[in-house]
Amino acid sequence: MQQSADIPRAVRYEMSTSLLYRRVGADAWRKGRTVNVSRTGILFTGLPPFPDTTCEVELVLALPNPGLRGRPKVQCQGRVVRCQADVRGQPAAVAVTIDCYRILGTVAGPLPHADA
Repeated sequence: MQQSADIPRAVRYEMSTSLLYRRVGADAWRKGRTVNVSRTGILFTGLPPFPDTTCEVELVLALPNPGLRGRPKVQCQGRVVRCQADVRGQPAAVAVTIDCYRILGTVAGPLPHADA
């Protein structure tokens, strides 16, 4: 979907935190790391195999919560709109829309183990 020139792009906030992602309906979670977030999407890095462009994905991440105990854990669902693999074997940048989300509660430490 192309954005009109008169509609401003959503403000992006740099945020580096671990996340888990998977194709909707898949059993195995993959590890990633956020680069930035906005009200409309998330840019994160991950290792192969990468989700296909336009596939639906689920993400789970713990948001920063400075000064308070625990961090809100959020589950999002959206679509991959861009995946740019690094030719040197580094993690790929994956851009995902946020179509819906829900707060799952809080976590004290890192997210649980992923399959990769």
